[in-house]
Amino acid sequence: MEIRNSKDFWAGLMFVVVGLFFMLWAVAQYQMGTAVRMGPAYFPAVLGGMLASLGAVIFLRAFFSRLTDSAAGRIPFSAKDLAIGVASLALAAWASRSFSGSAESGILAAAFILSVLANRYRLKGASASLRLSFNAADFVIGVVIFYVAAQLSFRYARNSDYGMLAAAALLSVLAVLFRPGARPLVLVVASGIAYGYLMKPLGLILATAVLVFISAFGGHEFKWKEVTILYVVLIVFSILVFVKALSLPFPICPDFMDSCPIR
Repeated sequence: MEIRNSKDFWAGLMFVVVGLFFMLWAVAQYQMGTAVRMGPAYFPAVLGGMLASLGAVIFLRAFFSRLTDSAAGRIPFSAKDLAIGVASLALAAWASRSFSGSAESGILAAAFILSVLANRYRLKGASASLRLSFNAADFVIGVVIFYVAAQLSFRYARNSDYGMLAAAALLSVLAVLFRPGARPLVLVVASGIAYGYLMKPLGLILATAVLVFISAFGGHEFKWKEVTILYVVLIVFSILVFVKALSLPFPICPDFMDSCPIR
C-alpha cells in the first residue's frame, strides 16, 4: 500500500503502540474495577484504548489522505516484519518476567534490537521523512541516562522521581540542541513523564501547565496566547469532570499550600 502522508503514518503508529502498551500493562498489573468504582487500571486502560483507537484512525488516514507530502512512498516493512516484531516483544517480555520478575528490561532490549534492525535493513532505502529522526546510539544514550539518573536518585533520595525528571529534562535539552528532528517526540514524552511525577507535589493545576506548555513547545509553532487558552480550557474541563463529577482523588493545588481555594 502506498503511504500518501508520512506524518499521519508515523503519528498513528506511535499512538497505537503507546496506547496498546499502557492499556495491556494496566490490565495485566492492576484491577480494572467499574465506571462507578474505578480500580487502579481503569483510567490508564480507558485512556490507552482511546489513544490506540485515535492512532488507528490516523494511521489508516495516511493511506487515503488527499494532502499528500513530498515523501509519499510504500510501507517500509511487511506484515511478516510486523508479526516478527510483535512476537519478539512478547517473547522478550515473557523471558524477562520469568527470570527477573519484570518485563520492562526485556521490552527495552527487544525495542533496541528491533530499532537497529529496522534502520539497517528496512529504512535504509526509505525516503527522508520515513526514516527515524534518531539513531541506535541516541536510543542507547537515552536509556543509559534514564537508568543512571533513576539509580542515583534512588540511592541518595530514596526514590527515583527526581532522577526521572532530571533525565527527561536533560534529554529534552539535548534533543533541542542536537536532534531538532526528534524534538516533537522527545518533548511530548518528557511532558508526559513530568506530568506523572509532578502531579502529587504540584497538583493538577501546575502539573497540567507543565504538560501543555512543554508538549506545545515541541510543535512547529508555539504561540503563548493559543497555548494558554488551551491550558485554561483543559484544566477547567479536568477539574469539572475528573475531580467534581467522577470524584477522583487528584490533588488540585500544590503540597506547599495549606488550604486549597478550589475544593
